Amino acid sequence: FTYQPLADYSKEIIMNRLIIPTHLPYLDRALGGGQFACGVHGILGPTGGGKSHLATMIAVSGATGGSVFSSDANPQKTWVLFDLGSSGGQSTWRAILHAARSHEMDQYFSSDGFHHFKKHHPDDLPHDEHGNLLTPQIRISIAQERLTKKLALFHEDFAFNAGDQSTPLTYRIAQILQEISGHVEIGGIVIDGVCDVWGFEFMTSKLSERQFILNFVSRFCRQLSDDYQCPVWVTHQISGKSCSALPIAPLSHYDSARCKSFAESLDACVVFGTKSDEGWFALQCTKNQASKAVLDSVVLEYDDCTTSFIEVQGLRVDRNKQKRVRRANESPLLCNYEKDCLQQKLADLRAKGTASQRDRRV
Repeated sequence: FTYQPLADYSKEIIMNRLIIPTHLPYLDRALGGGQFACGVHGILGPTGGGKSHLATMIAVSGATGGSVFSSDANPQKTWVLFDLGSSGGQSTWRAILHAARSHEMDQYFSSDGFHHFKKHHPDDLPHDEHGNLLTPQIRISIAQERLTKKLALFHEDFAFNAGDQSTPLTYRIAQILQEISGHVEIGGIVIDGVCDVWGFEFMTSKLSERQFILNFVSRFCRQLSDDYQCPVWVTHQISGKSCSALPIAPLSHYDSARCKSFAESLDACVVFGTKSDEGWFALQCTKNQASKAVLDSVVLEYDDCTTSFIEVQGLRVDRNKQKRVRRANESPLLCNYEKDCLQQKLADLRAKGTASQRDRRV
């Protein structure tokens, strides 16, 4: 079987494997070009650290080709998102608001005050045929209509209500995917997350939690990727010790909770760092088979105007304070503290040089 990507997907062969973009620029850059068209990818992070949000962004971006407003959005493939740890309303609105690039309160209030958004994100907002900025309400309406055709979303109610509760959740997931594939072609699968699946199966499973997680990733998710010839993403938590680590601490997929071998069979894995007081956190690709993968971390923050994670520029690591700080506007390379230290050292060197010259004269 030869996987044939759609023409609107930019593609590249890496190590004889096709990759396709996630349409999230910082994630594509970290992954060395994008996700494997047929492969299993992992997202690790602390509880409440953004795993579910990134999983939703990946599913929405994959389903819409990066923008729900674009005429190039791919209508021929459907992405499937299992948001098993969120309620229906929370999961649905997270996807819609990210697709609409709108604030969560825009669904309730008038659009008179949305002009502030234009100041911060002028290139990210869609316009009508007359060049006027679309209001949040219009964007939300468009996103809601188009996502219905492009994204199949299942939340925690699916896990509670679908079928006989004695039936393993993995079986029900496989069953619903088979039903969907009978009507549309599946473009990608996102499962958030493996701990939630275990929570529904631990009473009937004969496996330990560690062995269940390993089998879920290496066998179940791999089988889904092979059966539907699409990328599969799965989320998992990092250990409690790593959750309390400093925001600048090194990231590793070996810090996964209750199963250090979580990433062993993954094709790629990205890890969230802990949030700083400013709301910044690092995202790093810690494993990838792509030769162009960028293993340096990127720093992100949550932008409530677009309900999205965006990259933060102009930061540096302050080892003394053990945190990231913004660079001074007047100096792209050194902050004021660094400049003062450098000037002091130069002054000391000049003083020593003057003293040495004086001693030689004597």
